[in-house]
Amino acid sequence: MEGIMARITDIVLTSTGVTEIDAGLNVIKTIGIGVCSVIGILGLIKGGIDFASGLSQRDQSGIVTGGLELGGGLVMAAIGVVIGLLGF
Repeated sequence: MEGIMARITDIVLTSTGVTEIDAGLNVIKTIGIGVCSVIGILGLIKGGIDFASGLSQRDQSGIVTGGLELGGGLVMAAIGVVIGLLGF
């Protein structure tokens, strides 16, 4: 029995061809990135506080949790730059 081979090509569309729809999608994209960045900044602040609290109390799990929250907040806060560098 022969195997079935499928060839899938990647198609990247940068616009729909309709300027009104493109403008609306760009607004939605900008709002989504902004909301993610704001939540990331809050996570960055909370992670920094948890990390500092864990350090002052010499609590290993607090340090790890705070560091993870700090890193996650940093990624979310910088997501706009990352998306911009990727060209979306």
